[in-house]
Amino acid sequence: MKKLDNFTNCLNVLKKRNTSVHIYDEDEIDEMILMIRDSFIPAFSILEDTLRKKLDEAEEDLI
Repeated sequence: MKKLDNFTNCLNVLKKRNTSVHIYDEDEIDEMILMIRDSFIPAFSILEDTLRKKLDEAEEDLI
């Protein structure tokens, strides 16, 4: 599914590039990076797995 592939590609970019934010307050940068690394990326990874499983189930139902 094209939208799921796009989501996956964006998630891979987020995982690799989460340190390149353009904020000049170091405490704010650190907080944002920790939030992305510790909360958002794991949640999006779980979402990706769930969507892939649902897509596989839907495709199996079509067969």
